[in-house]
Amino acid sequence: MKLKRILAAAVAVLSLCAALSGCSKKDPEPAETTVITEAGSDNAQIDVDDIGNEEATWADTTDVENEADRAIYKAQITELPDGWVLNENSDQGKAYSSALGGLYIQATNFGADAELRPLPEFADSVAANIKMTNMFSQADTEFGEPVETTVAGLPAIKYDYTVTAYIYTEFDDEGKALPESKQIYAEFIDRIYIFYNNTDAYVIRFETAKENIDIVQPDFDKMLSSFVISEDGQKGYEEASAFMSENSIEPFYTDSSDAAQ
Repeated sequence: MKLKRILAAAVAVLSLCAALSGCSKKDPEPAETTVITEAGSDNAQIDVDDIGNEEATWADTTDVENEADRAIYKAQITELPDGWVLNENSDQGKAYSSALGGLYIQATNFGADAELRPLPEFADSVAANIKMTNMFSQADTEFGEPVETTVAGLPAIKYDYTVTAYIYTEFDDEGKALPESKQIYAEFIDRIYIFYNNTDAYVIRFETAKENIDIVQPDFDKMLSSFVISEDGQKGYEEASAFMSENSIEPFYTDSSDAAQ
């Protein structure tokens, strides 16, 4: 029995939330500052209280018998603009980056007989998770209205949103941040597309610093227009396996017999 059967559902949800966090992890903190969580912020239209309040009849994520059947392996960006590179390709997702932006793809399988939530509800849940994750990552998130669109010919929901991260530079004798020292550390412009392909769910997220959006937007548009979903994930699986091998990345899932050794 493989550990992936036990872990798949939990990992799919946690990985989705982590990968969609709006705050860039690449930018170092300025010297002699401390970032403080902006808890309790409520400037977005998304209701975080709805997270987890799902009807029991909606589908749970499910594992696959063959690795090549994972939804993520069917997803491909077929044309990268100049300056963009692939820096993650695994069962956890795909990540592309340039000097000015990032593109991230997440996917999960729900099983052939799954009863999926209506797409607008699923999209709202994804957005709520982003808001909550950013709240605990020292940032406010302000969403625009959901927009119906298409990705690779499939119905999709699009959200544009801004992410504002803060720092506090002064503290009292007890180490508590002084409110008057609160400063904006960085502002990001993000966009997500949420859609189903049969009973697989996909999320594509773009991110760039606010001041770079006009420069990077054409690259985002080019990559989105080149996004395709294959019927078979074998090629994508082989490409991911080669990428992980070339970069000395260990597979996440292993046999329980291997783990015990």
